[in-house]
Amino acid sequence: MAASGGVIFTDAEDFVGALQEARIELVVTSPGVFWARLTRVVLPDLDLLAISESLPRTAYIEWRPERACVAFPVCADSSSVWGGVRLQRGHLVFHSRGERLHQTTNGPTEWGVVSMEPKRLAAAGRVLTGRDLIAPPSGRILRPPRRDIARLLRLHAAAARFAKQQPKLILNPEVMRAMQHDLMEALVSCLGSERERGLGGWGRHKQVMDRFEHILAASPAMQIPVPELCAAIGVSERTLQSCCTEFLRISPSRYQRLRRLRLTHLALRALGSAPTSVAGVARRYGFSELGRFAEAYRAIFGETPSTTLRRAKESARAKSFSGFA
Repeated sequence: MAASGGVIFTDAEDFVGALQEARIELVVTSPGVFWARLTRVVLPDLDLLAISESLPRTAYIEWRPERACVAFPVCADSSSVWGGVRLQRGHLVFHSRGERLHQTTNGPTEWGVVSMEPKRLAAAGRVLTGRDLIAPPSGRILRPPRRDIARLLRLHAAAARFAKQQPKLILNPEVMRAMQHDLMEALVSCLGSERERGLGGWGRHKQVMDRFEHILAASPAMQIPVPELCAAIGVSERTLQSCCTEFLRISPSRYQRLRRLRLTHLALRALGSAPTSVAGVARRYGFSELGRFAEAYRAIFGETPSTTLRRAKESARAKSFSGFA
């Protein structure tokens, strides 16, 4: 079980690896210096995350089926787009178990997550409202009464602040019980709201995007021409372009290139102890013009591909010497 506290990440892959609640494929969509701050609060029956990110990006998220997850923007100028819908502060997304969806940001963003075992949420709903609270069959956007959502956001911010400033004190059983009681009560009040709607595009457009991701995952090293993608998905080019604009805020071709750049980054990081070259990795993922590849890589990751590979080799050597010692 992870400990309560805060961590700052300067690498997107390290950041998503720390998000235990979901499997995430994250693609940064704008040049710049990426960083993310992740604050976790671990309570007996509830986990809380407070997340800040610096750059626009899109992520394909698969929530863990063994957790009931609720997510929400925490800043007034939220730029988060969940399943094609731009969320405002005061919205919640009550996710289905094991749900997959695209989450896109258009700039720096702050968001939060509360998760727990489904049986714990059901029991809390039964105690506080007289009925079980069960994750919906598909994601739902809720607009709780202003007073209820304001209380949840206030408690969420206070818990995150406490975890960063007093990580040892938060282990006190009395503190944990009081914090969990207040958060659970506020969350149940919000989830009992009758003002809700389905997550945007949860019909045909959602199915199009899931098929799109499935095809890309099956051929990760290829830049598949848009007409071929459309034929495989069974939609027109206009429909695919529209769906990508709605869910990703970028074109299908650009999304493919960014995904392949991410894969080259992962490969270079992982090959520190293997004989390889930047050119070989680039060609493996469909980049034949090495000059343009290096330029695009540096714009997204803030360093040249050769620098990534050199650092990976240095890290592998350090681990090797450490193991020998």
